[in-house]
Amino acid sequence: MGTMARYTNEMRERAVRMVAEVRPEHRHETAALRHVGGLLGMNVETLRLWVHRAQVDAGVRPGTTSRGQRAPAASRGRGSLHFTGCRVVPGKRRLGFAQAIRATV
Repeated sequence: MGTMARYTNEMRERAVRMVAEVRPEHRHETAALRHVGGLLGMNVETLRLWVHRAQVDAGVRPGTTSRGQRAPAASRGRGSLHFTGCRVVPGKRRLGFAQAIRATV
């Protein structure tokens, strides 16, 4: 079983910057990640996660930032995202989940 390597914040920032710098030279993001991962001797998946997290934090990619800052669903205008297990079929009373599926099929 391998040991988990711990990287400093400076190392993470440097690796993310390097991927951003070499990305135009490569056809796919994966190729850029493999290139930088090989140069720095780190796992490509770890690097990919860091790059995606940096993109979310910068607002380039959708998702919750590392500080957990995301507008609640109600303020985005989509209403509540709670699953109640039931749905309303027009012209019918509230149906259970299985009944609602049969009613729509």
